[in-house]
Amino acid sequence: MSDTVRTIKERLNIVDVIGGYVDLKQAGVSYKGRCPFHKEKTPSFFVSPERGTFHCFGCGRGGDIFTFVEEQEGLDFKGALTFLAHRAGVELVPEAPEKRELRDRMYEAMEEATVFFQRALVEHEEARTYLYKRGVKPETLKSFRIGFAPDSWDAILTHLSSLGYTREEIEAIGLIKKSEKPESRSSHYDRFRSRIMFPITDTAGRVIGFSGRIFGNNDAEAAKYINSPETDIYKKSHVLFGFDKARSGIREKKRVVIVEGQMDLLLCHQAGYTETVALSGTALTLEQVEMMHRLTKEMIFAFDGDSAGIAAAERSARIALSAGMDVRMVELPEGKDPADVVGESTETWEKILSQAQHIIDFFTVRWKKEGSDMRQSALLVSEHVVSLVALVENEIEQDHFIQTIASALSASPDAVRAEIEKYESAPRDYGYTPLEEHKIHSGENHTTKRTLHEEYMVGILEWQKSAEVREIIPEEAFKRMNEVLEGESVSFDSYDETTRTRLAFEAEERCVQGDTSAKDEWEEQFILWKKAVLSERKELVTKALEEARFSGADTTELMKTFQNIIRADEET
Repeated sequence: MSDTVRTIKERLNIVDVIGGYVDLKQAGVSYKGRCPFHKEKTPSFFVSPERGTFHCFGCGRGGDIFTFVEEQEGLDFKGALTFLAHRAGVELVPEAPEKRELRDRMYEAMEEATVFFQRALVEHEEARTYLYKRGVKPETLKSFRIGFAPDSWDAILTHLSSLGYTREEIEAIGLIKKSEKPESRSSHYDRFRSRIMFPITDTAGRVIGFSGRIFGNNDAEAAKYINSPETDIYKKSHVLFGFDKARSGIREKKRVVIVEGQMDLLLCHQAGYTETVALSGTALTLEQVEMMHRLTKEMIFAFDGDSAGIAAAERSARIALSAGMDVRMVELPEGKDPADVVGESTETWEKILSQAQHIIDFFTVRWKKEGSDMRQSALLVSEHVVSLVALVENEIEQDHFIQTIASALSASPDAVRAEIEKYESAPRDYGYTPLEEHKIHSGENHTTKRTLHEEYMVGILEWQKSAEVREIIPEEAFKRMNEVLEGESVSFDSYDETTRTRLAFEAEERCVQGDTSAKDEWEEQFILWKKAVLSERKELVTKALEEARFSGADTTELMKTFQNIIRADEET
């Protein structure tokens, strides 16, 4: 944590900051209110002044005052830092000059490259004619700063070198590559050659990378699109093509339309659909979903209807649903992409968007059609759709989809619900999204009582540690747990920070509401956890004994192990 961030946290009380947005009431040592990030009737949003954190058990949102301001105000970290520093009366100290200078040179070099490519497009009539035929207007080319990389091995290298940038600097921003051929006349060559260039920008509109579409190159093996590699200023998982220009449109229309390609985005924005962003050949990430979630909860996928587009939609839906988004999917005319449709008729595109189905309804219909008979349809829907329903946190909404699937497959709602329960790996008492099970036993996943008791113990320890209460010493507690596990390691490092925060809030809430000692609660959970561990081992040894007896193998050692487990269980 930087000194500036630490100072701001010391000066600002998280209850005062969040209390300016949410009506908070004290609940034990925490404060409670209705979550500002999703609609709820019963308050499930908690703020801990001791730890300086917040967590909503309804939608899973959590973090510190910086996270809250980012979410609430739609800012990035730098914006939240400036916002809170002003409130705290803290002067922002500039970063080390050499570090800032290095990054500034990267931005400057990318800006020079963008201008160079723009000029090259003006000189390349064929590329401009192609873009005009696709329906892109000159003002759109200018607004999105579309350019062209000449069909040359060293055009951008030569240009930036003439401006004083070293090869190391140009390579660091991903515009040139090192030659792998020692006999080559140059140690480096341009990454982008004979390509229409689409600048990729950050939320501030600065160019941080490029996506290049092949044009005028007859090399059959050349990729249609290539993107910049990750650099110090370009992190693919944190960027969406066109997001800087789409933010106001997303806020205004309270939705975000996600397309796959740059041309799709250009024509959508050109037609007035400025709430559109593009994936540009990358998979949707949680970081990207969180960027959009700050502005809206409604997300519409406008992906191609081919197998690749459907697969991308399914992968993206899992991430978006897990983050609490309302995910919808449009059905495009066969053989057409969004650019084709919106280029022909904005009325048709508007109608398609208005008819977007919830992703679960969309996939239910699609996968039912894929089956050759009702049995196969049921299996396909179970495989591809039921697991998505398990990610829907609102139980009423989930029940709606259960009824829909049951009706579509002529199955009972109970049967569909039973399949959903197989995907749910955590209790839904607080409405949080089930997390991936922890691999803490023989490299396997266990969705058992043992996992739940361990999480509760970890939550108590994290709560006590972060609140600086020395009622329990984590090192000693984990040592006792590891003794039961006979050498296997269980530690805070097994759980990421977000999970530990959630578990700490749960433990704090249960202990305070139940008016029980954290130490007594931990001891009780330890006994229950130990019994669960021994029960698992008893089951494994019993199975091994059966197999040994069936094969005629010696069971002496297995019997000793079995007896030791029984003895340990009786002593617990």
